[in-house]
Amino acid sequence: MLKSRILGGLLIGWVLLLVWGGWGHNPPSSGAQAPAYLRFISLVPTEQSLSILLNEVEVLRSEQPERFSAWLPVPAGEATLAVYTLPLPLVEEPPVASRTALLEPGARYTAIVVPGSNEEAPTLSIFFTETTLNTTDIARVALFNALPDQPVRLLQGDTVLLAELIPGDAPWVSDQRDRVNVQVVDAAAPENQLADLLAVPLAPGNSYFFALVPQENGDGARVFQHVEAFQSNLRVLHVVAGLPRVDVSTAEGELLLEGLGFGEMSSPLSRAPGPLTLSLELTDQAASATPLIEALAVDLAWQAETVVLLKGSQASGQVSTQVVGALPSDFLDILPENGVIYFVHAISDGPGLDVWRADGSLLLENVTYDAPPAFLSLPAGRYDLRITPTGEPDTPLYTVENTTVRAGNLYFWVAYDDLIFVQRGERPLLQLERCLRPEGCN
Repeated sequence: MLKSRILGGLLIGWVLLLVWGGWGHNPPSSGAQAPAYLRFISLVPTEQSLSILLNEVEVLRSEQPERFSAWLPVPAGEATLAVYTLPLPLVEEPPVASRTALLEPGARYTAIVVPGSNEEAPTLSIFFTETTLNTTDIARVALFNALPDQPVRLLQGDTVLLAELIPGDAPWVSDQRDRVNVQVVDAAAPENQLADLLAVPLAPGNSYFFALVPQENGDGARVFQHVEAFQSNLRVLHVVAGLPRVDVSTAEGELLLEGLGFGEMSSPLSRAPGPLTLSLELTDQAASATPLIEALAVDLAWQAETVVLLKGSQASGQVSTQVVGALPSDFLDILPENGVIYFVHAISDGPGLDVWRADGSLLLENVTYDAPPAFLSLPAGRYDLRITPTGEPDTPLYTVENTTVRAGNLYFWVAYDDLIFVQRGERPLLQLERCLRPEGCN
Protein backbone atom coordinates (compact mmCIF):
# COMPACT_ATOMS: atom_id res chain seq x y z
CA MET A 1 0.00 0.00 0.00
CA LEU A 2 1.51 3.34 -0.95
CA LYS A 3 2.06 5.70 1.91
CA SER A 4 -0.28 8.64 2.29
CA ARG A 5 0.05 12.16 3.60
CA ILE A 6 -2.16 14.38 5.76
CA LEU A 7 -2.98 17.38 3.59
CA GLY A 8 -5.27 20.13 4.89
CA GLY A 9 -6.86 17.73 7.36
CA LEU A 10 -7.84 15.35 4.55
CA LEU A 11 -6.23 11.94 4.26
CA ILE A 12 -5.22 11.70 0.63
CA GLY A 13 -3.35 8.95 -1.13
CA TRP A 14 -1.20 9.68 -4.17
CA VAL A 15 -1.64 8.56 -7.71
CA LEU A 16 0.98 8.68 -10.43
CA LEU A 17 -0.68 8.92 -13.82
CA LEU A 18 1.32 8.55 -17.02
CA VAL A 19 -0.09 10.40 -20.01
CA TRP A 20 1.10 9.31 -23.43
CA GLY A 21 1.36 12.38 -25.59
CA GLY A 22 1.53 16.11 -25.12
CA TRP A 23 -0.61 16.39 -21.97
CA GLY A 24 2.17 15.97 -23.85
CA HIS A 25 25.70 5.65 -12.49
CA ASN A 26 22.92 5.59 -15.78
CA PRO A 27 23.10 2.43 -17.89
CA PRO A 28 24.70 3.06 -21.30
CA SER A 29 22.26 4.41 -23.87
CA SER A 30 22.01 2.80 -27.27
CA GLY A 31 22.02 4.80 -30.48
CA ALA A 32 19.54 2.35 -32.00
CA GLN A 33 16.41 4.35 -31.23
CA ALA A 34 15.18 7.83 -30.47
CA PRO A 35 14.40 8.83 -26.88
CA ALA A 36 10.95 9.20 -25.44
CA TYR A 37 9.99 12.52 -23.81
CA LEU A 38 8.67 13.06 -20.31
CA ARG A 39 7.25 15.98 -18.38
CA PHE A 40 5.70 16.13 -14.92
CA ILE A 41 3.06 17.94 -12.88
CA SER A 42 1.70 17.47 -9.38
CA LEU A 43 -1.96 18.28 -8.71
CA VAL A 44 -1.68 17.55 -4.98
CA PRO A 45 -1.75 20.69 -2.78
CA THR A 46 1.45 20.18 -0.80
CA GLU A 47 4.41 22.39 -0.01
CA GLN A 48 6.78 19.43 -0.18
CA SER A 49 9.11 19.24 -3.16
CA LEU A 50 9.03 16.04 -5.16
CA SER A 51 11.78 14.00 -6.80
CA ILE A 52 11.00 11.87 -9.85
CA LEU A 53 13.21 8.84 -10.46
CA LEU A 54 13.38 6.91 -13.71
CA ASN A 55 14.85 3.44 -13.30
CA GLU A 56 16.26 4.55 -9.92
CA VAL A 57 17.97 7.64 -11.40
CA GLU A 58 16.66 11.10 -10.53
CA VAL A 59 15.57 12.92 -13.67
CA LEU A 60 13.26 15.71 -12.49
CA ARG A 61 12.36 17.74 -9.43
CA SER A 62 9.06 19.48 -8.83
CA GLU A 63 9.40 22.41 -6.44
CA GLN A 64 5.75 23.46 -6.49
CA PRO A 65 2.40 21.91 -7.40
CA GLU A 66 0.29 22.75 -10.45
CA ARG A 67 3.23 23.62 -12.65
CA PHE A 68 4.23 21.62 -15.70
CA SER A 69 7.91 20.83 -16.06
CA ALA A 70 9.76 21.10 -19.35
CA TRP A 71 10.06 18.09 -21.63
CA LEU A 72 12.98 15.81 -20.81
CA PRO A 73 14.37 13.18 -23.20
CA VAL A 74 14.49 9.79 -21.48
CA PRO A 75 15.54 6.34 -22.73
CA ALA A 76 12.79 4.56 -24.61
CA GLY A 77 11.82 1.10 -23.45
CA GLU A 78 10.49 -0.34 -20.22
CA ALA A 79 10.79 2.20 -17.44
CA THR A 80 9.87 2.45 -13.79
CA LEU A 81 8.93 5.91 -12.57
CA ALA A 82 8.91 6.58 -8.84
CA VAL A 83 7.99 9.75 -6.94
CA TYR A 84 9.54 10.62 -3.57
CA THR A 85 9.23 13.62 -1.31
CA LEU A 86 12.37 15.66 -0.66
CA PRO A 87 14.72 15.31 1.03
CA LEU A 88 15.20 11.79 -0.24
CA PRO A 89 15.13 9.20 2.55
CA LEU A 90 18.44 7.97 3.95
CA VAL A 91 17.08 4.44 4.18
CA GLU A 92 15.00 2.61 1.61
CA GLU A 93 11.35 3.59 1.78
CA PRO A 94 8.49 2.93 -0.64
CA PRO A 95 7.87 5.78 -3.06
CA VAL A 96 4.90 8.10 -2.78
CA ALA A 97 3.80 6.65 -6.12
CA SER A 98 5.32 4.48 -8.81
CA ARG A 99 4.53 3.15 -12.24
CA THR A 100 6.15 0.80 -14.72
CA ALA A 101 5.40 1.54 -18.36
CA LEU A 102 6.73 0.99 -21.85
CA LEU A 103 7.98 4.29 -23.28
CA GLU A 104 7.87 4.31 -27.07
CA PRO A 105 10.62 6.06 -29.06
CA GLY A 106 9.63 9.61 -29.97
CA ALA A 107 6.42 9.49 -27.92
CA ARG A 108 5.56 12.12 -25.31
CA TYR A 109 4.43 11.26 -21.81
CA THR A 110 3.24 13.35 -18.91
CA ALA A 111 3.56 12.03 -15.38
CA ILE A 112 0.80 13.43 -13.16
CA VAL A 113 0.50 13.08 -9.41
CA VAL A 114 -3.18 13.41 -8.49
CA PRO A 115 -5.03 13.04 -5.17
CA GLY A 116 -5.89 9.42 -4.51
CA SER A 117 -8.66 7.82 -2.51
CA ASN A 118 -8.22 7.16 1.19
CA GLU A 119 -10.26 3.98 0.82
CA GLU A 120 -8.83 2.25 -2.23
CA ALA A 121 -5.39 1.74 -3.72
CA PRO A 122 -4.35 4.31 -6.33
CA THR A 123 -5.10 3.53 -9.98
CA LEU A 124 -2.69 4.16 -12.83
CA SER A 125 -3.37 4.56 -16.56
CA ILE A 126 -1.65 5.50 -19.83
CA PHE A 127 -3.26 7.24 -22.77
CA PHE A 128 -2.28 8.98 -25.99
CA THR A 129 -3.01 12.57 -26.97
CA GLU A 130 -2.32 14.19 -30.34
CA THR A 131 0.14 17.07 -30.12
CA THR A 132 -0.57 18.85 -33.40
CA LEU A 133 -3.49 20.83 -34.74
CA ASN A 134 -4.65 20.31 -38.30
CA THR A 135 -5.55 23.97 -38.54
CA THR A 136 -4.49 27.04 -36.61
CA ASP A 137 -7.98 28.59 -36.41
CA ILE A 138 -9.12 26.30 -33.58
CA ALA A 139 -8.05 25.62 -30.00
CA ARG A 140 -7.72 22.27 -28.25
CA VAL A 141 -9.45 21.68 -24.92
CA ALA A 142 -8.73 18.77 -22.58
CA LEU A 143 -10.60 18.17 -19.31
CA PHE A 144 -9.04 15.76 -16.81
CA ASN A 145 -10.75 14.34 -13.73
CA ALA A 146 -8.54 14.30 -10.62
CA LEU A 147 -11.40 13.98 -8.09
CA PRO A 148 -10.94 10.82 -5.98
CA ASP A 149 -13.86 8.39 -6.25
CA GLN A 150 -15.92 10.94 -8.20
CA PRO A 151 -16.92 10.03 -11.77
CA VAL A 152 -18.36 13.07 -13.51
CA ARG A 153 -20.66 13.79 -16.45
CA LEU A 154 -19.99 16.58 -18.95
CA LEU A 155 -22.93 18.58 -20.27
CA GLN A 156 -23.47 21.41 -22.69
CA GLY A 157 -26.97 22.63 -21.95
CA ASP A 158 -29.17 19.57 -22.39
CA THR A 159 -26.57 17.77 -24.49
CA VAL A 160 -24.45 15.08 -22.85
CA LEU A 161 -20.89 15.50 -24.08
CA LEU A 162 -19.56 12.58 -22.06
CA ALA A 163 -21.68 10.34 -19.85
CA GLU A 164 -18.89 9.43 -17.46
CA LEU A 165 -15.32 10.63 -16.97
CA ILE A 166 -13.59 8.33 -14.50
CA PRO A 167 -10.90 9.76 -12.16
CA GLY A 168 -7.48 9.18 -13.71
CA ASP A 169 -8.85 8.17 -17.10
CA ALA A 170 -7.87 9.83 -20.34
CA PRO A 171 -9.16 13.40 -20.47
CA TRP A 172 -12.11 14.48 -22.56
CA VAL A 173 -10.61 16.25 -25.58
CA SER A 174 -12.39 18.55 -27.99
CA ASP A 175 -11.33 21.07 -30.62
CA GLN A 176 -13.22 24.36 -30.21
CA ARG A 177 -13.18 27.69 -32.02
CA ASP A 178 -14.16 30.59 -29.75
CA ARG A 179 -15.41 29.51 -26.34
CA VAL A 180 -15.89 26.42 -24.25
CA ASN A 181 -19.18 25.83 -22.40
CA VAL A 182 -19.12 22.72 -20.23
CA GLN A 183 -21.00 21.90 -17.05
CA VAL A 184 -19.55 19.23 -14.78
CA VAL A 185 -22.02 17.22 -12.71
CA ASP A 186 -21.97 14.11 -10.58
CA ALA A 187 -22.29 11.15 -12.97
CA ALA A 188 -24.40 9.22 -10.46
CA ALA A 189 -26.52 12.22 -9.43
CA PRO A 190 -26.61 14.69 -12.35
CA GLU A 191 -28.61 17.19 -10.31
CA ASN A 192 -25.44 17.85 -8.27
CA GLN A 193 -23.30 20.35 -10.17
CA LEU A 194 -19.59 20.18 -9.29
CA ALA A 195 -18.00 22.81 -11.54
CA ASP A 196 -18.46 24.60 -14.81
CA LEU A 197 -16.48 26.04 -17.67
CA LEU A 198 -18.96 28.58 -18.99
CA ALA A 199 -18.11 31.03 -21.76
CA VAL A 200 -14.37 30.51 -21.27
CA PRO A 201 -12.72 32.40 -24.16
CA LEU A 202 -10.31 30.45 -26.34
CA ALA A 203 -7.48 31.77 -28.50
CA PRO A 204 -6.97 29.92 -31.80
CA GLY A 205 -3.77 27.90 -31.91
CA ASN A 206 -3.65 27.35 -28.14
CA SER A 207 -3.96 24.22 -26.04
CA TYR A 208 -6.06 24.39 -22.85
CA PHE A 209 -5.63 21.78 -20.13
CA PHE A 210 -8.32 21.84 -17.42
CA ALA A 211 -8.23 19.55 -14.39
CA LEU A 212 -10.94 18.98 -11.79
CA VAL A 213 -9.16 18.86 -8.43
CA PRO A 214 -10.50 18.76 -4.85
CA GLN A 215 -10.92 21.98 -2.90
CA GLU A 216 -8.21 22.30 -0.27
CA ASN A 217 -10.81 21.83 2.49
CA GLY A 218 -12.00 18.64 0.80
CA ASP A 219 -15.45 20.08 0.05
CA GLY A 220 -16.30 20.24 -3.64
CA ALA A 221 -14.13 20.80 -6.70
CA ARG A 222 -12.20 23.56 -8.37
CA VAL A 223 -10.74 23.85 -11.87
CA PHE A 224 -7.02 24.04 -12.57
CA GLN A 225 -6.17 25.60 -15.95
CA HIS A 226 -2.98 25.53 -18.00
CA VAL A 227 -2.64 27.23 -21.40
CA GLU A 228 0.09 26.63 -23.97
CA ALA A 229 0.60 27.95 -27.45
CA PHE A 230 0.63 25.41 -30.26
CA GLN A 231 4.03 26.34 -31.60
CA SER A 232 7.26 24.61 -32.47
CA ASN A 233 10.86 25.56 -33.09
CA LEU A 234 12.92 24.39 -36.04
CA ARG A 235 16.72 24.40 -36.27
CA VAL A 236 19.08 23.11 -38.94
CA LEU A 237 22.56 21.76 -38.14
CA HIS A 238 25.09 21.51 -41.00
CA VAL A 239 27.79 18.90 -40.36
CA VAL A 240 28.75 17.80 -43.90
CA ALA A 241 32.50 18.36 -44.06
CA GLY A 242 33.58 20.02 -47.30
CA LEU A 243 30.07 21.05 -48.30
CA PRO A 244 29.59 24.78 -49.00
CA ARG A 245 26.91 26.92 -47.38
CA VAL A 246 23.29 25.91 -47.86
CA ASP A 247 19.89 27.61 -47.98
CA VAL A 248 16.73 26.10 -46.54
CA SER A 249 13.29 26.84 -48.01
CA THR A 250 9.77 25.50 -47.72
CA ALA A 251 8.17 23.61 -50.60
CA GLU A 252 6.17 26.78 -51.28
CA GLY A 253 9.39 28.74 -51.85
CA GLU A 254 9.59 30.60 -48.51
CA LEU A 255 13.28 31.13 -47.65
CA LEU A 256 13.85 30.10 -44.04
CA LEU A 257 17.66 30.08 -43.78
CA GLU A 258 20.34 31.50 -46.00
CA GLY A 259 24.05 30.68 -46.06
CA LEU A 260 24.27 28.08 -43.26
CA GLY A 261 27.87 26.90 -43.11
CA PHE A 262 29.59 23.78 -41.87
CA GLY A 263 29.57 23.46 -38.09
CA GLU A 264 26.75 25.99 -37.73
CA MET A 265 23.39 25.45 -36.07
CA SER A 266 20.69 27.96 -37.00
CA SER A 267 18.78 30.09 -34.54
CA PRO A 268 15.32 28.69 -33.72
CA LEU A 269 12.59 29.33 -36.27
CA SER A 270 9.13 29.48 -34.71
CA ARG A 271 6.57 27.61 -36.78
CA ALA A 272 3.08 26.21 -36.30
CA PRO A 273 3.10 22.51 -35.36
CA GLY A 274 2.33 19.99 -38.05
CA PRO A 275 3.83 18.72 -41.31
CA LEU A 276 6.36 20.88 -43.15
CA THR A 277 8.19 20.10 -46.40
CA LEU A 278 11.70 21.52 -46.78
CA SER A 279 14.12 21.96 -49.65
CA LEU A 280 17.90 22.36 -49.12
CA GLU A 281 20.17 23.73 -51.83
CA LEU A 282 23.65 25.18 -52.09
CA THR A 283 23.66 28.93 -51.50
CA ASP A 284 25.63 29.68 -54.66
CA GLN A 285 24.10 27.13 -57.02
CA ALA A 286 22.21 28.19 -60.12
CA ALA A 287 18.47 28.65 -59.76
CA SER A 288 17.88 25.91 -62.34
CA ALA A 289 20.04 23.34 -60.52
CA THR A 290 18.51 20.38 -58.69
CA PRO A 291 18.26 20.99 -54.93
CA LEU A 292 20.71 19.17 -52.71
CA ILE A 293 17.79 17.75 -50.74
CA GLU A 294 14.22 18.20 -51.90
CA ALA A 295 10.86 17.26 -50.44
CA LEU A 296 12.20 16.61 -46.94
CA ALA A 297 9.12 15.91 -44.81
CA VAL A 298 9.31 17.18 -41.23
CA ASP A 299 6.55 16.80 -38.63
CA LEU A 300 6.93 19.61 -36.10
CA ALA A 301 5.69 18.49 -32.70
CA TRP A 302 3.85 20.79 -30.34
CA GLN A 303 6.00 22.48 -27.69
CA ALA A 304 9.15 20.82 -29.04
CA GLU A 305 12.22 21.86 -30.92
CA THR A 306 12.98 19.85 -34.04
CA VAL A 307 16.53 19.74 -35.37
CA VAL A 308 17.25 18.78 -38.97
CA LEU A 309 20.75 17.32 -39.27
CA LEU A 310 22.49 17.66 -42.62
CA LYS A 311 25.31 15.12 -42.40
CA GLY A 312 27.58 12.92 -44.47
CA SER A 313 30.62 13.65 -46.61
CA GLN A 314 30.95 15.65 -49.79
CA ALA A 315 34.09 13.68 -50.66
CA SER A 316 32.22 10.36 -50.56
CA GLY A 317 29.15 11.85 -52.21
CA GLN A 318 26.95 10.71 -49.34
CA VAL A 319 24.82 13.54 -47.99
CA SER A 320 21.71 12.78 -45.99
CA THR A 321 19.33 14.37 -43.55
CA GLN A 322 18.06 13.24 -40.19
CA VAL A 323 15.23 14.75 -38.19
CA VAL A 324 15.70 14.90 -34.44
CA GLY A 325 13.31 16.06 -31.75
CA ALA A 326 15.44 18.07 -29.32
CA LEU A 327 14.75 19.81 -26.05
CA PRO A 328 12.52 22.87 -25.77
CA SER A 329 13.98 26.21 -24.74
CA ASP A 330 12.24 26.27 -21.34
CA PHE A 331 14.69 23.91 -19.61
CA LEU A 332 13.27 24.84 -16.20
CA ASP A 333 12.50 21.86 -14.00
CA ILE A 334 15.07 19.42 -15.29
CA LEU A 335 17.86 18.71 -12.80
CA PRO A 336 19.51 22.14 -12.56
CA GLU A 337 23.04 20.80 -12.18
CA ASN A 338 23.02 18.79 -15.44
CA GLY A 339 23.74 19.40 -19.08
CA VAL A 340 22.29 17.32 -21.94
CA ILE A 341 24.41 15.93 -24.78
CA TYR A 342 23.26 14.65 -28.16
CA PHE A 343 25.95 12.51 -29.78
CA VAL A 344 25.68 12.50 -33.58
CA HIS A 345 27.37 9.87 -35.75
CA ALA A 346 27.98 11.66 -39.07
CA ILE A 347 30.68 9.39 -40.56
CA SER A 348 28.88 7.87 -43.54
CA ASP A 349 31.17 4.83 -43.83
CA GLY A 350 32.10 4.58 -40.17
CA PRO A 351 31.47 1.76 -37.69
CA GLY A 352 29.17 1.97 -34.70
CA LEU A 353 30.67 4.08 -31.93
CA ASP A 354 30.89 3.76 -28.15
CA VAL A 355 31.55 6.66 -25.77
CA TRP A 356 33.57 5.95 -22.63
CA ARG A 357 34.64 7.98 -19.63
CA ALA A 358 38.29 7.94 -18.66
CA ASP A 359 37.45 5.68 -15.71
CA GLY A 360 36.27 2.98 -18.11
CA SER A 361 32.53 3.46 -17.62
CA LEU A 362 30.44 3.16 -20.79
CA LEU A 363 28.20 6.18 -21.46
CA LEU A 364 26.83 5.42 -24.95
CA GLU A 365 26.86 2.17 -26.87
CA ASN A 366 26.70 1.39 -30.58
CA VAL A 367 25.71 4.77 -31.97
CA THR A 368 25.44 4.25 -35.73
CA TYR A 369 25.24 6.55 -38.73
CA ASP A 370 21.69 5.60 -39.67
CA ALA A 371 20.31 5.66 -36.12
CA PRO A 372 18.98 8.77 -34.36
CA PRO A 373 21.54 10.61 -32.23
CA ALA A 374 22.05 9.13 -28.79
CA PHE A 375 21.77 11.36 -25.75
CA LEU A 376 22.86 11.48 -22.15
CA SER A 377 22.50 13.83 -19.20
CA LEU A 378 25.66 14.59 -17.22
CA PRO A 379 26.29 16.68 -14.10
CA ALA A 380 28.17 19.91 -14.78
CA GLY A 381 31.93 19.43 -14.74
CA ARG A 382 34.92 18.53 -16.85
CA TYR A 383 35.22 15.18 -18.56
CA ASP A 384 37.86 13.09 -20.31
CA LEU A 385 36.23 10.87 -22.93
CA ARG A 386 37.23 8.14 -25.38
CA ILE A 387 35.23 7.33 -28.50
CA THR A 388 35.88 3.87 -29.91
CA PRO A 389 34.41 1.52 -32.51
CA THR A 390 31.71 -0.60 -30.92
CA GLY A 391 33.22 -3.64 -29.22
CA GLU A 392 36.79 -2.28 -29.42
CA PRO A 393 37.27 -0.38 -26.14
CA ASP A 394 41.06 -0.22 -26.55
CA THR A 395 40.97 1.34 -30.04
CA PRO A 396 40.11 5.02 -29.57
CA LEU A 397 39.15 7.00 -32.65
CA TYR A 398 38.96 10.17 -30.56
CA THR A 399 40.28 11.22 -27.20
CA VAL A 400 38.47 14.25 -25.80
CA GLU A 401 40.27 15.77 -22.84
CA ASN A 402 38.95 18.20 -20.28
CA THR A 403 35.73 18.98 -22.13
CA THR A 404 33.30 21.12 -20.14
CA VAL A 405 29.64 20.36 -19.50
CA ARG A 406 27.75 23.35 -18.08
CA ALA A 407 24.52 23.17 -16.15
CA GLY A 408 21.43 23.92 -18.24
CA ASN A 409 23.23 23.66 -21.58
CA LEU A 410 22.49 21.50 -24.60
CA TYR A 411 25.42 20.04 -26.53
CA PHE A 412 25.71 18.42 -29.92
CA TRP A 413 28.85 16.30 -30.15
CA VAL A 414 29.32 15.35 -33.81
CA ALA A 415 31.74 12.74 -35.10
CA TYR A 416 32.19 13.71 -38.77
CA ASP A 417 34.24 13.00 -41.91
CA ASP A 418 36.89 15.39 -43.13
CA LEU A 419 39.34 14.40 -45.86
CA ILE A 420 42.32 16.30 -44.40
CA PHE A 421 41.86 14.78 -40.97
CA VAL A 422 41.34 11.30 -42.41
CA GLN A 423 44.58 11.56 -44.42
CA ARG A 424 46.39 12.36 -41.17
CA GLY A 425 44.81 9.31 -39.53
CA GLU A 426 42.59 11.47 -37.31
CA ARG A 427 38.85 11.83 -36.88
CA PRO A 428 37.60 15.23 -35.68
CA LEU A 429 34.86 15.78 -33.13
CA LEU A 430 32.75 18.92 -33.49
CA GLN A 431 31.21 20.28 -30.28
CA LEU A 432 28.33 22.77 -30.41
CA GLU A 433 26.86 24.29 -27.27
CA ARG A 434 23.87 26.44 -26.49
CA CYS A 435 22.17 27.56 -23.31
CA LEU A 436 18.65 26.31 -22.70
CA ARG A 437 17.73 28.63 -19.83
CA PRO A 438 15.97 31.93 -20.62
CA GLU A 439 17.87 33.58 -17.76
CA GLY A 440 21.24 32.45 -19.14
CA CYS A 441 23.78 29.86 -18.09
CA ASN A 442 27.05 29.95 -16.21
